[in-house]
Amino acid sequence: MVDNCDVQRPVVLMLLHRPGDVPIWNAHDHEPYADTVELSLEGLTQTGCRSLVRNMLGEGGNPIPGVEDVVISSSGGNPFFLEELLAELVESGALARSGRGDGWELQRPLSRETATLPSSIDGLIRARIDRLPDRSRKALQCASVLEPRFTERIFGRVWSISWGSEADRGVPVELLERDYS
Repeated sequence: MVDNCDVQRPVVLMLLHRPGDVPIWNAHDHEPYADTVELSLEGLTQTGCRSLVRNMLGEGGNPIPGVEDVVISSSGGNPFFLEELLAELVESGALARSGRGDGWELQRPLSRETATLPSSIDGLIRARIDRLPDRSRKALQCASVLEPRFTERIFGRVWSISWGSEADRGVPVELLERDYS
């Protein structure tokens, strides 16, 4: 694309790649472009990860024994993955609000050796989907082929075509009413 540009003014292109992949701008048989600037985003430091965990859980500075070490080592410093790992612990019931309501408590022992956290974002999403009731999982399959925002009427038509007699029980609106954005 850059080779075919015939412009008289400067052009800025921002391209992204994952660690370990060969950047497309260096994958050609010729020398890299002279004006290429590569900015690498590093993962959060241990201190940054600990701060994020404590802020997300509202613990203010009181660590929850076992939680920080497990999610930080699993996340690799990726803040989005770290957030999703914490959500996974809550949704799976491993981490719950304390009976006093002033913090969080582990509901079962958690260590690097015993943690069964998914090792990727994809794995986290699959684990969440697998925990859904069958009807909700089917509704999610229907919704996945629609636009990000759709009406209940359109969803109902796809639902009835996809699931036949089960659709007679009506549209499972519990998923439609939640904002996932």
